Amino acid sequence: MYRKAIEKKSDIILRNAIDDWKNAIEKLNNYSYAKKRDAEYEKNTKP
Repeated sequence: MYRKAIEKKSDIILRNAIDDWKNAIEKLNNYSYAKKRDAEYEKNTKP
């Protein structure tokens, strides 16, 4: 019973960690996309 509870808890912790990683990767992708977009904009608007 005790072991089951520990397994369940570690499973939840793992799932949360994976979600955190997914969110972090998504933010990084959005950030690099925004940087690329801004660079394109700068390139196209400079005389």
